[in-house]
Amino acid sequence: MAGNRKWGRLSTRITVVAAGAVFVGFAAMIGLIVKMSYEAAREAGYQKARTLAEGYGQQAAAEINRAMELPRHLAQALVGLKAAGSADRRLADALTLELLDKAPQVVGLWTLWEPNAFDGRDDAHRLDWPKHDPTGRYNIYATRNAAGRASADVMMSQDRVAQFEKYRANPEAYVPDYEKPGWGDFYHVPKQRNRDTITEPYWYEVQNGKLLESSLAVVIRDAAGRFAGVAAADLSLADLQKRFGAIRPYQTGHVAMVSAGGLYVVNPDAGLLGKPVAADDALAAHLDAVRAGKPFVFEHGGFTHFFTPIAIGDTGQFWSFGVSVPDAAIVASAVEVRNGAIAIGAVALIAILAALFAVVRVLTRPLNRLADTMEGLASGQGDLTARIEVAHRDEIGRTADAFNRFIASLHAMFVDVREQSVAVSRAAAQLAASADEVRAASARQSDAASATAAGVEEVTVSVQHIADTAGEAEAMARDTGALSDDSVRVVERVAGDIGRVNDTMKGLAERMNGLGQRSQEVTGIVQVIRDIAEQTNLLALNAAIEAARAGESGRGFAVVADEVRSLAARTAEATVKISGIVTAIGDETREAVREVQRTSGLMNDSVAVAGEANESMRHVRERTGELVTRMVDIAAATREQSSASAEIAQHVERISGMAQANGETVGEVAAAVAELTALSARLESLVGNFRL
Repeated sequence: MAGNRKWGRLSTRITVVAAGAVFVGFAAMIGLIVKMSYEAAREAGYQKARTLAEGYGQQAAAEINRAMELPRHLAQALVGLKAAGSADRRLADALTLELLDKAPQVVGLWTLWEPNAFDGRDDAHRLDWPKHDPTGRYNIYATRNAAGRASADVMMSQDRVAQFEKYRANPEAYVPDYEKPGWGDFYHVPKQRNRDTITEPYWYEVQNGKLLESSLAVVIRDAAGRFAGVAAADLSLADLQKRFGAIRPYQTGHVAMVSAGGLYVVNPDAGLLGKPVAADDALAAHLDAVRAGKPFVFEHGGFTHFFTPIAIGDTGQFWSFGVSVPDAAIVASAVEVRNGAIAIGAVALIAILAALFAVVRVLTRPLNRLADTMEGLASGQGDLTARIEVAHRDEIGRTADAFNRFIASLHAMFVDVREQSVAVSRAAAQLAASADEVRAASARQSDAASATAAGVEEVTVSVQHIADTAGEAEAMARDTGALSDDSVRVVERVAGDIGRVNDTMKGLAERMNGLGQRSQEVTGIVQVIRDIAEQTNLLALNAAIEAARAGESGRGFAVVADEVRSLAARTAEATVKISGIVTAIGDETREAVREVQRTSGLMNDSVAVAGEANESMRHVRERTGELVTRMVDIAAATREQSSASAEIAQHVERISGMAQANGETVGEVAAAVAELTALSARLESLVGNFRL
């Protein structure tokens, strides 16, 4: 864990990342330098190796070509003798030996002519063995003796010379081996090519010893341009091996030279001289390039091999000279550059990392203080009064300044949170108390609603009873209206009768009895009206009592009942008056006989009273109609009141249920308030951990 904390430090990560970046940069730079150095060193090494190969190849070519000038001179001299008519074999032998003495670069000089092509005297020499073979053709093979002087030697090998005896009797049957491929390639090949030729390396017996040599043959032509023979110099390849075989380019390299046929002419391993390039040798794949006279390069066995062509005189043949350079030697300078670059890069990297570590430590010191402060805050024991010193106005300084402003804002916010948490705690306490009160009030409201529901139930029953009574009162009022109409009609008849009495004064006496009877009838009618008024008054009183019971809802009904009672009272008064009038009429009727003289005046009074009675009865009829209308309204209102009372009862029951639900909700609110109180206390505790 400590390791992870250490690795997690910003300074460590910056240093590691920067170190990685610097390392990658240095590695890339060193890699590029090394790559360029390797390429430059390789190119320089290749160029140097090519130059060496070309230089050594030119030296070898110059040496071979110088040696080839000797047989050319010999051929020209012999052709000159023949042209001068001095084609003498002894003279030609002497010339050949003299030229060899003057050419130390070759080990042998010889010439071989076609039959009778030199002097035409081959038959004379058929048995001149071993100087000549059974063909008698002119030939001379000059070599060097032990003293280094030119001397004549036998061209044919000893085993072939031993075969001459078989052809003594018939020398014409002899076919020399130099006319056949293989051993006779030194002559057979130039003849077949009909041009100057350098033969493949071969071992040849010279002065009783074998020598690896190659013949540089120049074609001799007669005046007609036909092939006449060959003049050749034998070049000892041992001299080339001695001269070039010991060369060691870059101390560990070597050189080699191969013929067009793929035989080693020069090789660091002398045992390979004159032997063909092995099939598994990498060089074997490039023999076509050797024969074509093309330069080539290949890598094998830790060496890079550079071969350059060697043109041999006018032969049209190419050998190839190669320089093999160790790859390590070619890039040795690049390796030195690489090692130096790595050493310099390592030192520079260490120095840069040391400087970077110091700079990062200095730059991240404010960040460390910031981190310490933040850790203190994160632990819940932070000091919100702490501030970070801003030393510079760089990014870190700006961060520290922003942090200070943030802490200041956080300090103010925490102070406000502390105050608000206290306020929330108090409000929660008040809310809890209010919730308790609301819960108690809800319980009381539920009880009151239940009681109200019972009361409304009773009111509904009472209102229904009032409605029934109002229906009966309505019927009675209708009857009263009918009676009032009858009373009006009666009064109107009385008034008419009184008028007729006034008109028929003369027949008053005769009709007094009838008037008395009519008076009795009027008295009965008045009694009926009185009874109706009393009953109406009683109904109005009952309606007022019911309206009082209905309370506010029956207030309008009480007013109507009061008006009905007032109307009944006036009706009773009018009835009393009518009764008095009727009584007076009876009295007057009984006194009519004695008071005839006063009848006219009394009748006038009766007419007036009858008019008043008629008017009063019309008022009674109107009031009775109004009473009927009001009673109808009272009955309808009572029925509506009954329906409304039923709805009120239902609403009161719902109010009771809502009060109970409200009580349960208030209980939940109380629980939430308790939780809020606990959270507020927790918040106060958390805020209390910070230093404000």
